[in-house]
Amino acid sequence: MNEAAPVIPVVSYARISADTARDGHGVEDQHKVNGETAARLGWTIVHRCTDNDLSAAKAAVVRPDFEAMVKALKSGHMPDGQPVRGVIVVADDRLTRRAGDYERFVDALTYEEGRLYADAKGSKNQDAAAGAPLTPRSRGAGHPGGWEAPLRLAGRQAHAGARGSGVAGEGRPRGDRGQVHALDPSRVA
Repeated sequence: MNEAAPVIPVVSYARISADTARDGHGVEDQHKVNGETAARLGWTIVHRCTDNDLSAAKAAVVRPDFEAMVKALKSGHMPDGQPVRGVIVVADDRLTRRAGDYERFVDALTYEEGRLYADAKGSKNQDAAAGAPLTPRSRGAGHPGGWEAPLRLAGRQAHAGARGSGVAGEGRPRGDRGQVHALDPSRVA
């Protein structure tokens, strides 16, 4: 007798600070990676939250879908009643850049036991079960030289390689200079 695996409903969250092309390709690429991560983990994306062209580093910027995601995660369901047990993002820096936002996210994630969180590398919950923090933030949110720069670079490299548009991060630490470099095949997974 084959029993169907239980559905683990999660939200896919994508954010990009500057969509200069105004075509949403950056957040679409992130949602695609999130979908691949969900499939690999056996989770089901039931809703996509997208904050396109919105900085997470500026206090005055409101990210409507981040706020909706935090609210849904804490309550355990979307406004339409769809259950939600977790969140998938490409990398932590897509989710939060400010300590207060990070704290609100962790509060929502840990409000009820059993909530799940993953990035493109896999589930963060195995790390938490082993006593490690939920995220790779070794020095705390927003600390210079902490987790942000390496994750930001790795995420951009993965997306640039997937699109074949060049290696992001080389000469483009903020991605706003418009330079395009030849793609180095050894850096594409």
